Amino acid sequence: MSKVEFKKFLSKGGIFLTEQELREIYNQYDYHQDGQINYAEFIQYIRTSMSENRLSAVKYAYQFLDYDRVGKLPIGMLFSKFKAKEHPRVRTREKTEEQVFADFKAAIVKKR
Repeated sequence: MSKVEFKKFLSKGGIFLTEQELREIYNQYDYHQDGQINYAEFIQYIRTSMSENRLSAVKYAYQFLDYDRVGKLPIGMLFSKFKAKEHPRVRTREKTEEQVFADFKAAIVKKR
C-alpha cells in the first residue's frame, strides 16, 4: 500500500490520523523503506502486536455493544452509539459532526 492507500484504509476503518501520526505509523510498517507497505507483513504485525490489554479492551467494547449477546451488532445501534462530537477532527474544527458522522456511516455501509 502506498501512503495514500494506507490513509484511506485507516479512515474506512474509522481511524483518522493527523499527517504527522500517519507518517510515523506508516514509516513503522514500511519495513523495506520503499514507500510501500506489504499487506501480509502489515496483517502479521497487527496480529502479533496487539497487547493483552488492547485485546481485552476490544473484547470489552464489543461485549458492551452486544449487550443482548446475540453475536451481532445491528447497524442502527452502531450509528446511535457513535459520538461524532468527540472525534478529534471535530474537536480541532477540521470537520463538522455531520461530516464525521457521514464518513463513519459511509465506511460502515460499504462493509455490508
